[in-house]
Amino acid sequence: MPVVTEDAKKIKRVAVIRTVRLGDMRVSPTSQREFNPSKGRSLLNNLRMEDLGTFTLSFRDDVYWIMDGQHRCWALREFFGEGWEDWEIEAWTYFGLTEEEEADKFRLQ
Repeated sequence: MPVVTEDAKKIKRVAVIRTVRLGDMRVSPTSQREFNPSKGRSLLNNLRMEDLGTFTLSFRDDVYWIMDGQHRCWALREFFGEGWEDWEIEAWTYFGLTEEEEADKFRLQ
């Protein structure tokens, strides 16, 4: 839930923007649909870095779990090829969520 501060007239997200290595991201089996190869290939074939949007991750158990962005991550891995792990991208990142909370957030997107 976003934090709303009436005094400052600000809505602040709970998630924060972090720069994360692609190699540190894993697909969450509980909060992601099954990988669709044709969707991944379509993203790769029409890849425009500025149109990638922002991934949503959950940092849990020392892993950045992908809550939204598995097909985009796959397309980037294919695009960069060898050494893809060291490329970094900005992502909205939650901390302290359970797997169930991750799945709930994914379903609401």
